[in-house]
Amino acid sequence: MNRFILVTTMAISMLVAGCSDAGDQNLIGKQNPDVSGGRMTPEILWAFGRIGTVQVSPDGSQILYPVTYYSIPENKSNTELFVMNADGTNKRQITQTAVGENAAVWMKDGRHIAFLSS
Repeated sequence: MNRFILVTTMAISMLVAGCSDAGDQNLIGKQNPDVSGGRMTPEILWAFGRIGTVQVSPDGSQILYPVTYYSIPENKSNTELFVMNADGTNKRQITQTAVGENAAVWMKDGRHIAFLSS
């Protein structure tokens, strides 16, 4: 696949993800599990977000990472993307959709991020 088609496909994926209408879908995100009685149950473990593959920006100043959240009642998951400074400050969620964003990578310029979205 030539570079133009690849870049165009990634740009369209980012545009569609950013414009997605999640109004009819439930957004699965961060949960606040209730640890009743001090017992760790499978439901509580599933309520924690799972961090995926971490990507360091080309200049080494920022970190890009996905977090996947699960819903046991819906039997579904959802992945959102986050960016933070390499020293752990300034954490920002950069996607918030009812569809998953995956395979995020920094572009060579270090200012843009490409990812796949369902």
